[in-house]
Amino acid sequence: MQMPPLKVFIIYAHEDRAYKEDLLKSLKLLRKQGLVEAWHDRDLLAGDDWEKVILAHLQSAHLILPIISTDFFNSDFIEKVEIIEAFQRYEKGEAHILPIIARPCRWIDDPHISKLQALPEDGRPIARWESRDDAFESVYDGIKAKINQIHNGWRAAAQAEMLREEDVAAYAAAHTRADLEAYLKTHTLHAEAAHQRIAAFQKEAEKQKAAQYLPKMILITGGTFQMGDTFDEGQEREKPVHSVTLSDFYLGQYAVTFEEYDRFCAETKHEKPSDEGWGRAQRPVINVSWEDAQTYCQWLSQKTGKNFRLPTEAEWEYAAREGGKKVRFGNGKDLAYPAEINFDASEKCKRPYSMVGEYRQKTIAVGSLHCPNALGLHDMSGNVWEWCADWFGTYPTAAQTNPVGPADGSYRVLRGGSWNYDPQLARVADRSNNGPTNRLNHLGFRLARTL
Repeated sequence: MQMPPLKVFIIYAHEDRAYKEDLLKSLKLLRKQGLVEAWHDRDLLAGDDWEKVILAHLQSAHLILPIISTDFFNSDFIEKVEIIEAFQRYEKGEAHILPIIARPCRWIDDPHISKLQALPEDGRPIARWESRDDAFESVYDGIKAKINQIHNGWRAAAQAEMLREEDVAAYAAAHTRADLEAYLKTHTLHAEAAHQRIAAFQKEAEKQKAAQYLPKMILITGGTFQMGDTFDEGQEREKPVHSVTLSDFYLGQYAVTFEEYDRFCAETKHEKPSDEGWGRAQRPVINVSWEDAQTYCQWLSQKTGKNFRLPTEAEWEYAAREGGKKVRFGNGKDLAYPAEINFDASEKCKRPYSMVGEYRQKTIAVGSLHCPNALGLHDMSGNVWEWCADWFGTYPTAAQTNPVGPADGSYRVLRGGSWNYDPQLARVADRSNNGPTNRLNHLGFRLARTL
């Protein structure tokens, strides 16, 4: 699972700026590996409220690196502002602190710094090393080890979150309110203990209530891939092929269904979309605009406390490609079979990479063809076009990281093809678009969520 870079903040006295510059050289290598984003006060711009900007960066840092010397301890701003804020965040578990001992001083007597493991090795001041390069190599190794430790914690938290979501329903089924009340009647408890038990149950009940709204999501591990017409068989709008790097994210295992969307309509008095007489329940919701999909995401986020959204176009293609592989269709295959993808498979739509067969002329229940891709995602090709978050525009030529598309436009991106389109448009590289207020019987959407 690829983790986002840590935000690093350097605290130092200006007398130690030479040590700070050497530290930045070490961090540059970590930055090239995508492990850190470093900030220090020399990044201030003309006109900045320097104290406010410094505090803002300090308050968002994951890893704080104080450069320790006698001058560090004699700086009023460090003593009264920076180090206090740093240790408040450390005590709350919001940030990590890794002291770097630059010059000899009595740092071991400081009540805050002394309780932390210091760098370089054994806390020996850099100034006392025979080789300054060897000292900073030790600093580099220590920082990288700490980054790996933090990232491992993030990975464990992400996995635990998914497990909690799956276990909530089972827990509630085994521990009803009646069970709790019966327990309280048969056990002698202090009033405070009873209150705590009831409060805990109510909290779990609220989680269970939210859990009933949660869709099935797949954790997509980020990476770098070639986005666009990698088979050189598509249209100009699919070019140029360009490199894109993405962070981890969640994506819905299925497109949003009528059952899910109808519940939203019932609770919000939103007008229910037509199903064209084909049926509702587990069929993908259709006749929904991009704006309808955005409203649904906002409602679901409020219901569950999680930030649901539409996927970006790059996230959609990366997931459809099974994590960026060179595949033609969203089920991981290079040949479109009518038994595996719901598209117009009539003779007139035959392509070199498709088979002739049943043209269903309508949507089918999500996942009913039982042909997910290697990531477990169903119907990434065919059934319904899926709205993406981006405005539609031409592709860039340069490499991109977590792109979100143009800043504005007239049309929103659609991906995946649908039941009434030929196999060419069901390819994972194909791009289409429509006005954000338009509602059509081949337009639906799939949810995403930031890690």
